[in-house]
Amino acid sequence: WVSSLLGKRLVTGEASADYFSHPSAPEALARTIPNAKIIVLLRDPVKRAFSDYQMFKTAGMESDDFDEGVLRCLDWIRDSKVEPLVSLARQADKGVLRYIFRGVYVENVRRWQKLFPPGQLLFLQSENLFCEPQQVANRVFDFLTVPPFQLKTFDVLKKGKYGEPLSERARSSLAKFYRPFNEELYGLIGEDFGWDKEYEI
Repeated sequence: WVSSLLGKRLVTGEASADYFSHPSAPEALARTIPNAKIIVLLRDPVKRAFSDYQMFKTAGMESDDFDEGVLRCLDWIRDSKVEPLVSLARQADKGVLRYIFRGVYVENVRRWQKLFPPGQLLFLQSENLFCEPQQVANRVFDFLTVPPFQLKTFDVLKKGKYGEPLSERARSSLAKFYRPFNEELYGLIGEDFGWDKEYEI
């Protein structure tokens, strides 16, 4: 009724960082708004894992050492004997397993692609949003079939502050873990984000 009242076609949206990885979100949305257009912003999973950790540490909800936790959890992931425990632990609200598995995007992409056709899904790279915000905005305008618009400013909101840098040891270990998942992701979305090129694997 708002659209008819104003005499214009309106496009409205809503954003959450949790929908993408929530197992029941795609089905719930497909049932409620089957014609919805979904925009997914994906960040280099190595940096995303460390950022997630830093968010909880800054809030006083994380005290474990990131490096030690990463190496320990990657050992668990490779050990088939503890796979059932890993599956349970990765669902926790915090913890290194959560930080790691949230970056295995391919699992969630499959879930969304099963319920929404390609024309309703747009996957964007976070790094491009910061480097070329207007170009990314133009892709979004085109995806939503709305007129292009030149934005004047691109303010960075909620920028995290890290107490320490990501160590080379954790960076390398995570990069090796994510590489096959990233390659599969690129095949599913039809675009190579080039995350692995940054690391010597």
